[in-house]
Amino acid sequence: GGGAEVVTSGGHLGLRHLLYGSLESSVRLHLLDESTTLLGEEISGLKDQGADLRLSYRRLTSKGTLALAYGWSQARREQFALSRELFVTNEDHFLRDGREEQLDRAGVILESVIITDASGFTVFEEGLDYELVVSGPYTSVWLLPAGNIPDGSTILVDYRYAVDPDVTYDTRGTRATARFDAQRLWSVWYRLFDTDETFVSGDEEFTERDQWRNLVGGRLRLGQATLEDEYELNRWLATRYRSNRLRLDYALEPGHSWRATAGIGHTWSWTNDPDRSQRFFQLFARARRSFGRGASADLEGWVRLDKNKGDGVDASYDLAGLRLRGSKRIRDLTLEGQIRFRQSDRNGVQDDRLEYRVGVRREF
Repeated sequence: GGGAEVVTSGGHLGLRHLLYGSLESSVRLHLLDESTTLLGEEISGLKDQGADLRLSYRRLTSKGTLALAYGWSQARREQFALSRELFVTNEDHFLRDGREEQLDRAGVILESVIITDASGFTVFEEGLDYELVVSGPYTSVWLLPAGNIPDGSTILVDYRYAVDPDVTYDTRGTRATARFDAQRLWSVWYRLFDTDETFVSGDEEFTERDQWRNLVGGRLRLGQATLEDEYELNRWLATRYRSNRLRLDYALEPGHSWRATAGIGHTWSWTNDPDRSQRFFQLFARARRSFGRGASADLEGWVRLDKNKGDGVDASYDLAGLRLRGSKRIRDLTLEGQIRFRQSDRNGVQDDRLEYRVGVRREF
């Protein structure tokens, strides 16, 4: 007795169509109704309804592969709460090295954030696998280069966020992408994200999120080297952001028993305020050795130098780390061990961490 009871009901309807093997379209409608009671009294309620449309086109040519996609969504979320904190579970985000990924809700309570992989079983650690960056009312996730979160992976985020007791959100979003891959030699792409969100609290209506992002990028492969550059123009409410991300990777594969990768990256971002900017430089190296009979070892090292300028204050953040990880497979068991050292310096405040991990994994 005394526990909260949550009753959830809802449903969704989807339609997917494939034309000539290259044009795919899908339509989805969803509805969710949730209420929470404590000691017989309803303490919160939620109604979420919306629709989304997606179109994608893929064509193989003699020169390469062309991929086009478009998406549109519209949703309304009405919530009632006696408490000023609400929960979000399994919010999915796509992480890329060198770029912040913003969480959907404002007012995130930082100590409540839990991040897992797409399966929900592996829990990642702040300061070791990712950093949380606060900008105004929003919070973003920053992928650390040598953590356990792979570049270009999907994560799930649980968190609590502060709200007014009675709020209605209206959200509209548009996404469009175009990409061309030329026989794995070079690639170019363009991506557009446009999100508008308003909310009504009492008799007042506010624009909570009005964000527009344009990204143009390209990748060139020259033997074992890969050069990638991406430029982003981002508008959030009245503030305009621009950033450029440049990265060079080189992979060395002298044999089947071991391979190594080294890379260098530079990111520069600035706003329409000339006194605010951010620039960071990162260097990393990875080596992997296979010993046969299911045994392998990985050694990774990374350095990041970060410089921020804004609000009349210059801030710096330096990060360096080293990780050694090994595994051994014995029949259906895998023995894993890891040692990681991380050293950081934020505006003269130094933080050193040493981590040990040992585990046994079994596949069924």
